Amino acid sequence: MFRQDRDGFYYFVGRGDDMFVSGGENVYPGEIEAMLERHPEIHQAVVVPVDDELKFKKPVAFVVARPGAAPSEAAVKAFALANAAPYLHPRRVWFLPVMPLAGTNKDRPAQPGAARRRAAISGLRVMPTVSFTRALERFLPAPSATVEGATVGAALAAVLATRPALRGYVLDDQGVLRRHVAVYVNGRLVDDRVGLTDPVGPHDEIYVFQALSGG
Repeated sequence: MFRQDRDGFYYFVGRGDDMFVSGGENVYPGEIEAMLERHPEIHQAVVVPVDDELKFKKPVAFVVARPGAAPSEAAVKAFALANAAPYLHPRRVWFLPVMPLAGTNKDRPAQPGAARRRAAISGLRVMPTVSFTRALERFLPAPSATVEGATVGAALAAVLATRPALRGYVLDDQGVLRRHVAVYVNGRLVDDRVGLTDPVGPHDEIYVFQALSGG
């Protein structure tokens, strides 16, 4: 797929089968990856879509920094906002020491390098840590747990599946967060309290806070 700029030049933005829709806009991961890799401190970038309650899908990025560099998530987001349309900026950025490689599959044609990396990221095991407020210790054990889950909801479901007694303190009968419960990821309040679709990365900290007693 190509796009034409104001001066009439055409640019390759990505394969049609890689495209996803975010808030009514067509998003090509390859276009975002190429933009991010122009950052002087980024060696490789892989962009994949995650579910979003309002936008349907939104882009997030996995990044490998150049040797000796240590870009921050805020700096990468600021660079993206300054160099691309706002809807293209990755909503979360996670840093990896190396980019995983997808295994070869002789039954399929060879994938381009970027597509191969996206396939590897899609199969990456995301293992955030879920911690609960100390207030819950008055009623039942609630130790921290590292579980598999690419969203807040998936991680919470993994914990509550093994600790059903905790479920009633966190979720109501419809499986929705109780009004007095707040969930934070790395100290930031989640955006989606209903679907809990906020994405999480391999080393993120999810904290479940009980603000008040009662249901």
